Amino acid sequence: MTSFESVFILVVYGIAFFELFLLSLNFRNAKLSKVSLPDNLRDVFSDDLIEKSVEYSRAKSLFVIVSSVVNLVALSIGIFWGFGVIESLSMKLAEGFALRGLIFFSLIASIYFFISLPFSIYSTFVLENRYGFNRTTPKTFVSDKIKEVLLAAGIGLPLVYLALLAIDSFEYWWVYLLIGVVGFEILTQLIFPTVILPLFYKLKPLEDENLAERIREIADRAGFGVKSILVMDASRKTGHTNAFFTGIGRAKRIVLYDSLLEKHSSEEIEAIFAHEAGHFKRKHILKGMLISNAVAIFAVVLLWMMVESDTVAGIFGVSEKYAILLYAGIFLSSIFTVLDWIDSFISRKWEFEADSYSAMITGDTQPMIRALKNLSVSNLSNLSPHPLYAALYYSHPPSWERIEKLNGIVSNIDERKSRG
Repeated sequence: MTSFESVFILVVYGIAFFELFLLSLNFRNAKLSKVSLPDNLRDVFSDDLIEKSVEYSRAKSLFVIVSSVVNLVALSIGIFWGFGVIESLSMKLAEGFALRGLIFFSLIASIYFFISLPFSIYSTFVLENRYGFNRTTPKTFVSDKIKEVLLAAGIGLPLVYLALLAIDSFEYWWVYLLIGVVGFEILTQLIFPTVILPLFYKLKPLEDENLAERIREIADRAGFGVKSILVMDASRKTGHTNAFFTGIGRAKRIVLYDSLLEKHSSEEIEAIFAHEAGHFKRKHILKGMLISNAVAIFAVVLLWMMVESDTVAGIFGVSEKYAILLYAGIFLSSIFTVLDWIDSFISRKWEFEADSYSAMITGDTQPMIRALKNLSVSNLSNLSPHPLYAALYYSHPPSWERIEKLNGIVSNIDERKSRG
C-alpha cells in the first residue's frame, strides 16, 4: 500500500465514521425523555404530537444510518475491488479514452441507482407514508424515476463525454472543465423552471390576485423583478410545504407549493415569501453563488493536480485517468465535507437575517412566527436534535430559535418606543 493510499483510507473512512457517529448521536437524542419543549411552541404541540414527532425523527435518523452504512459498504467494495473491475471491463468494451471513460462512469452510476432504489422506495412508501406525508402513487414514482434517468442520460452523458475529451486532449484541462461547470450551472438556472420542473409537476398561475399583488410588491422592493408567480401541485406527491425563487433573467419564477396555500393564511404566506425575498435582498443568493464558484474552482484545480500527479497514479491498481479521477473525487468530497459544515453555519446566519427582513418588510413579526409554528407542526420537526449534529448539518436554525429571535425584534422595537 502506497503512502497516498494510506492517507486516502484515513481521510475517507475517518470522515465517514465521524458522520456515522454524529448520526448515532442524533438518533439517540430523539427520545421523549430528551424533549424539552420550548415555551414558544407549547401552544401548537400537544403530547400526542410531541410523541409522533419523536417517532418520526427516530425513524428518519435510523433510515439515514442504515442507508449510510450500505452506501459505505458499497463504496468500500468499489474502492478495493469493483472500480478496478469496471475499469478493465470498460477497456475491453471500447476504444478511445473518452468512450471508455463514459462506459466506466455510466456503469458506476447504474450500479448506484439500483443500490439506492430500494431506499427511495422504502422512504416514499413506508417511512413517509407511515407519518402521512407521502401522496405519491406507484405509477407516479415509476414515471418520475424514468424521467430522472432520461434527463441524466440526455444531459449528463454528453457533458461527461466532453469533459473526458478535454482531459484526454489538453494539458491544462481543468480550465475547460471549469468553463463547463460554470456553463452547466447557468444552463440549469435557465432550463430548470421552464423545462425540468414542468416535467415533474403541474404549474399554474396563482389565482388569488390580492395575494399575488402583495407578493409582487415584496419582490419589487427586494429588487427581484418577476412576472410569473406559480403554484405547483406538490400535494400530489408530498404533504410537506415550501416556496422558492428559481431561474435567472427572463426565466425567473416564484413557485409556491399548493400545500402551502392550503395550510397557511395569506399573511403567513406573505411573510414566508418576504423571508425568501430577504435572501435576495441581503445578497445571500449572490454570495452563495460566488462561494459555490470559488469552491468549484478550488475543487477542479485540485482534481487536475491529483490526476496528473505521480503520487496518485496507480491508486488501488487502476491505471486510466478517468478511474484515477473517480478516486480523486471521492477523496476531495470527503475533505470538502468540512466545507459543508461551514456552509451550514453561514446558512443559519442568513436564515436569521432573512427572518429579520421579513419582519421589517411586512411590519409585523407575528405572521412569520405563526408560519414557523405551523411549519414545525406540519413537518413534524425534530424537537430534540443533538447540538453537535445540528451545528454541523442544520442549514436552518430550529424553529424555536428563529421565533425567539423574532420575539427579540419585537422587544427591541418596544424598548425604543418606550425610550422615545
